[in-house]
Amino acid sequence: MAKQPRHIRVKGNDYLRLYDDKGDYSKDFDIPFMSRKDIEESIKELEAVDLMEVIVRDGVKYFRMLEPKTKDVPFNVLNK
Repeated sequence: MAKQPRHIRVKGNDYLRLYDDKGDYSKDFDIPFMSRKDIEESIKELEAVDLMEVIVRDGVKYFRMLEPKTKDVPFNVLNK
């Protein structure tokens, strides 16, 4: 299987790989002080409040961070 690109552009939006070739989080998303479970939970929370978008292209997950659509969503939503 060919190596998947680290960065893709879809409909004018840039996305970065979520996982590297070994299945670990890519250096673009790795958070050293958080466990894998905590990172996965954070991804779900960010997606739930529309602050992160994850897409799958050719079986590989890519992500991009989003700005809040309204001022009703605080950027520090994970610090509850």
